[in-house]
Amino acid sequence: MDLEIINTFLEVVSTGSFVGSAERLDVSQAAVSMRIQSLEANLGCSLFDRGRGGARLTPSGRQFYHYALIIRRMWDQARLQISLPGGFAGQVRLGGHYSLWRHFLIRWFDWMRSRPDPIAMRTEAHANSTIIQLLGDGMLDIGVIFDPEQRHGFVVERLFEEELVLVSTLRDSAAPLEAGYILVDWGPEFQKFHAMQFAELPLPGLQTNLGAFAVEQVIVHGGSGYFPAPVVEPFLQSGQLYRVEAAPSFATPIYAVYRDGPLSDPLRITLEGLRQTARSEAR
Repeated sequence: MDLEIINTFLEVVSTGSFVGSAERLDVSQAAVSMRIQSLEANLGCSLFDRGRGGARLTPSGRQFYHYALIIRRMWDQARLQISLPGGFAGQVRLGGHYSLWRHFLIRWFDWMRSRPDPIAMRTEAHANSTIIQLLGDGMLDIGVIFDPEQRHGFVVERLFEEELVLVSTLRDSAAPLEAGYILVDWGPEFQKFHAMQFAELPLPGLQTNLGAFAVEQVIVHGGSGYFPAPVVEPFLQSGQLYRVEAAPSFATPIYAVYRDGPLSDPLRITLEGLRQTARSEAR
């Protein structure tokens, strides 16, 4: 199947119209229509509902969208691997939960870059569910996440335990029973903990899964939230945040997930870096 056709399909999905995708691809609208018609003929189904409002995916189109992303990702990965510049001892693809890039994974990244035999890296930030899906599709070599699902054919290795603490911009805070509280989604186990500890709390109007990045929002606009202790420590020292001493902390383990079986040298080195960084994080 022509990669040009796959890219055209994805552009139509992105723009929601044949006209918009033609402008982005710098081709005629007729060329876009011909490519999509060719794709639909090959698949034997209609992928878009065309109308005045643009082009919307049909149920078959929504199914194919997932595979189109995989095809393009695999092509990009193959091209990158084959054209790997000299001086690199291989390549690894790592996906980490958004919030772990703020502290833990950025230190792992520094560790990897400091090695005398450098490894080419493709790093991504996603939610847990997306990382698990990408691992299953073969688009990532390793994922670093909270609360992973046990899956056949994968190793789930515990790296360290992260302490989440409740902090506020108010010295005498009643958090989370106050305006400006942000409920951060740290995974199913944290959600259970939160529901048990604060059963009387109505559903907060501010919720996010961006975790450690939301701490700046609290500092700028005021409020409170549960965040990793290493992330908030500098703000506690500077007096920009205060720990809510009456609130319990929550310990959540961080895991590395990768395929079972023999390890390539790049993956073995990556795991060594994650373990060393985890040991320093735990101290």
